[in-house]
Parts: sequence; structure tokens; C-alpha cells
Amino acid sequence: MLSLLLVLAGTNSDSTAPHVDSLGTATATVVRDSSAVPTGQDSSHPASPDTAHPALPAIAPPPVAPPPPGPVASPGPVAPSGPVGPAGPVVPAGPVVAGPRALTFGPQGAEVSIDTASGSKGPSTWSAVGLSLLLPGLGHSHAGYGGSAPFYHAVDLLGWTALLVSWQSSRTALSSAAEIANRYAGASLGSTPDQNLLSAMRNFRSRRPVAGRHDSYDEAQILSGRSTTNQFADDASHDWDWGATDNPDNNAHLRAFENQYRRWRTAQVAMYSATGTLVVLRLAATMDILRLQRASAVRAGLSLETSPSADGASARISWNF
Repeated sequence: MLSLLLVLAGTNSDSTAPHVDSLGTATATVVRDSSAVPTGQDSSHPASPDTAHPALPAIAPPPVAPPPPGPVASPGPVAPSGPVGPAGPVVPAGPVVAGPRALTFGPQGAEVSIDTASGSKGPSTWSAVGLSLLLPGLGHSHAGYGGSAPFYHAVDLLGWTALLVSWQSSRTALSSAAEIANRYAGASLGSTPDQNLLSAMRNFRSRRPVAGRHDSYDEAQILSGRSTTNQFADDASHDWDWGATDNPDNNAHLRAFENQYRRWRTAQVAMYSATGTLVVLRLAATMDILRLQRASAVRAGLSLETSPSADGASARISWNF
């Protein structure tokens, strides 16, 4: 009995180790070659050595040859990305950046640069023009041409002075002529008399005919075939009479009136001339500002500059505005 137990134990111990070892190997083989087990076969039994697939040997990568020594070439210009058009890759659209930009496109060897930089950003031309119209010379100082400003200031000051003096002289002469006519010719002139009436009082000694005299205004109108009320109303405010020519005082009064009338006319001409001078001066200052600004700035428009090179040609399109 004891011998049988020992034999059984020895048998079990001898079969257990190989079983574990073969089971581990079979399990590994089955795991690796589970796809090779036919349908219906129990995968718990180890596959025979004849049906197991042999392990593939590892393939080593080919050796990489080192690069030959030599100068390292610098990377060339990167072409812009985008769809390829007839003249080369088209630059993709993007936000507009203020300031100069150069875009390169076209076939290799032809470089086209578009410069979108505007002209020099100095003082505004239109603000200088407005200041010149307001005060000649002020626009020149604003635009940086202060050397011409004193001349325009001086001429403008003389023009304003002449205008004020002539205006005051005109008022004084007109007031004096009206006062003389009211006192010595019996007229009724106000502070702003009619200019045509003053001219008639200078040319005719009276408004209505006087016996023995042929120097009245109405008589001259009748002889010319016009109505006596064609220009002036028939009332006391348009009557005058300097008296007969045989009285020296009457002649002296008329000469004094004529002097004030000529003084008034001269002041009127001076006033109109001063006004015209101020207007012409402002126009001249404005034209001078435009001329100086145009001479100092690059001409507006598109300009194309090309320059040949060994690799091709380059062109530069500048847009100045």
C-alpha cells in the first residue's frame, strides 16, 4: 500500500512539472498562434511542434551613411502659400496693414514689389490752404515755409490799413459834401445820400428851372426827351439850387462841394482797390501753398521701376497718394 502511494506520488510529481512547463509553452504558443487552431479543436491542448509557426527573425534597419562634409546651403525665400495662377502662386487675402508693403509673386526670377506707402505725412495741405485764406502767411508757417510768411503778413496788413483809411475817408467826404449841400444849396440830404443825386447836384446848379438860367436838371431832362421824375421823385428831398453864377460865394460853395465829392469818389476807388488787393493776396498765398506742397511731395499716381539682375528681373510698382 505504501509502495503504491509512493509510485502514484512519484508519477504525479513527474507529470506535474512537465505539464506545467509544457502547458506554459503551449499556452504561449496558443496565444501566439490562436488563429491557426481549426474550428472545433480544443485549444486547451498544446499544438504539436509540426503545426506551430516558427518565430520570424528581427530585421535590422540599414545603416545610414553620414552626409559628405561641405558648406551648408542657406534656405531660400519661402514662396507665399495660395492657389497657383497663370503667373505663379497668388498671395492669399489678408488684413490691410498700414505702411509700406512689398508683395512678391510671379515666376521664379521675376520679382514684383508693390509699395503701398503713402507720401510724406506732413501738415495737411487743405488746412494750410484754409489758413492762407483766413490770413495770408499763416498757412506758410503751418506748412513749414515760414520764410515767406512775413511778406504775406506785411502786404495783408497794408491792404487792411488802406481799406480802413479809405473807408473812413469816404465817410468823412460824403458827410462834408452833404453838409455843404444842405447849407448852401437848400438840399435835404441824409447821412447816406443817393450817389446819383450827388452827381446830379454837381453837374446842375438847380433841380427846377429858374428864370434867366438854363442850368437846371429838369430842363436838361425835358430837352433830352425824358421825364423829370425818371430818376428822382418830385419832392422837397430832391431839390437844390446853388444860385446864380454871377455871385462868387455861390461858385465857391459849389467848388467846395465838388472837392468833397471828388474826395469821396477817390476814397471809394481806394476802398475797392484795397478789397481787391486782399482777395488777390489770399488767392496768391493759396496758389503758392499748393505749388510748394506739390514741389516737395512725390507726384501722385502709379510708377513702375524695373531693374535687371543675373537671376531675372525685378519690378517695383509704387502707388503714391
